[in-house]
Amino acid sequence: MTPDETQSLVARCLTDPDFLSRAQNLEKRGLGDSFREEWDAVELLGADELERIRRFRGFITKVKHSAIRRHIPATLALMGILDVEHSFFCDISVDYVTARADGPLEHQRHLDLISSWLDRFLDMQPEHIAIPVAETFAHEQLLFSLGQRNPTAVCTSDMTWHGTLTLVPKSLDVVAICSDFVTRTLTRSSMTKREHVLCYWHTGVDKAVLILEVDLLTAAVFSSLKSGGSLVEVQDTMERSGLPQVETLIIKTIAAKAAARGFVTLHGNWLL
Repeated sequence: MTPDETQSLVARCLTDPDFLSRAQNLEKRGLGDSFREEWDAVELLGADELERIRRFRGFITKVKHSAIRRHIPATLALMGILDVEHSFFCDISVDYVTARADGPLEHQRHLDLISSWLDRFLDMQPEHIAIPVAETFAHEQLLFSLGQRNPTAVCTSDMTWHGTLTLVPKSLDVVAICSDFVTRTLTRSSMTKREHVLCYWHTGVDKAVLILEVDLLTAAVFSSLKSGGSLVEVQDTMERSGLPQVETLIIKTIAAKAAARGFVTLHGNWLL
């Protein structure tokens, strides 16, 4: 094979991640002589060089994600600290090229794809990596998604619910992880295990999202309130959810706090 042919083969490995993947997995996949160019790549370049090309291909994919990085900066920074960021981009090179076949990806679509790719990648990682990365990504993805919506007030005879409220249980302090990223103090020790519930509220006025940490009872009342029902209906919803019976005054107090925050305007027997 001439130097020009060799250079062409290397170029194809770089520009066609599917070809590179086939070359690296010829024996594993049982691919025969019909894949002559792939066998040429193995014989001429060798397994070690193909792996170096794969890793460089991953770096190229990482660079092409620069635009989306500003929406999930803490996630990618955390993956870097945990030494899995480069491996992730190496693994998704083929998928990324396929997804971009028709042109650049719109940001929401891009995040949705990263979500599915990340799920697959994290399935192969130990818990101490998978859980922090998954929860941090879910946090940043939700913040972006909420900022793209234009919620409308939901009115019933018992209340008017304003904006969009989402409740998410967490096992790690993702707010602290993101805060440490902003202050450039993010380390492995930033991953603090702590069971809690985060309340995300987006008014729709701008892209800002309010984040509150709430206890389980408050989360349950907020979740029931979102249905827009009366005090009795909220109590029934909580009971059907298997929650212990809570005094009416406590529920009304939590509802009043939600109203004070601007989440909801209460009517009817809520005011009695």
